[in-house]
Amino acid sequence: MTEHTQLTAPARLEVVRTLPGTIERVWDFLTQSDLRAKWLCAGDVEPWVGGKITFAFDHRRLSDQPAPDKYKDQEVVTFEGKVLIYDRPHTLAFSWPEQDGAGTKVTMTLEAVDGGVRLHLIHENLTKPEHRDGAAAGWHVHLDLLDDVLGGRPVRDFWAHYMPMEDAYRKRFKEKPF
Repeated sequence: MTEHTQLTAPARLEVVRTLPGTIERVWDFLTQSDLRAKWLCAGDVEPWVGGKITFAFDHRRLSDQPAPDKYKDQEVVTFEGKVLIYDRPHTLAFSWPEQDGAGTKVTMTLEAVDGGVRLHLIHENLTKPEHRDGAAAGWHVHLDLLDDVLGGRPVRDFWAHYMPMEDAYRKRFKEKPF
């Protein structure tokens, strides 16, 4: 099932997904570098408030296609944020630095439900439309990949899935901001 990322305020995205597995297993895929690398990016998460979270993106691990020209300089990139909430296995929040120096905040909350785990993701302070649209498509696609991995299905190709989603979210948010 594909659940779309919603623009719930001018600079705030939300998405709710029900993922297969246990809450502990989903938590591990959010916080363990080797598991997170299968759907988002590698990088350590220090398990305390104020700790460092590393985002080591290498989209070549997630796609057989080369990055589109627009993203060639971002296909392999590493940056760091700060852990804001670490409540295993329920809530992980962290800062997400942007290239222009502005920062955003991501909060992921997990809840065990019938049929799996409900993930509620909020990404706040996305003040630039291009960051907002890219983040909406990025979370949509990366969470689709996480669902594939957790469900034991072949994982979709990142770039083939991402580029149409980026266009769709740009149009969607332009036509109906929230």
